[in-house]
Amino acid sequence: MALPGRLYIPDDTELIEADLEELTAMFYADGEGLPRADIAEALAPISDLLTVLGLDTGILISNLKQVRFSLLLFAQAGSMAFEWDGNPAHG
Repeated sequence: MALPGRLYIPDDTELIEADLEELTAMFYADGEGLPRADIAEALAPISDLLTVLGLDTGILISNLKQVRFSLLLFAQAGSMAFEWDGNPAHG
């Protein structure tokens, strides 16, 4: 499994937001470039990263627990037999 090329922390939010605005402006090119919808779609992973960076740690932990509980219930119902190892990359 490959590790991420960069780890992000909440302090990175302002810089990433500024980069996102600059990229959007560059590719929009005062209406001469790409449509805004296409730019937004291409930059969606960065927007998603900003959303996650803005979340409180408690919310992230709560979401993880809820997903783990839902997967456990799903597996116990016999719909799927697997054991989750806790790594989000493994589903």
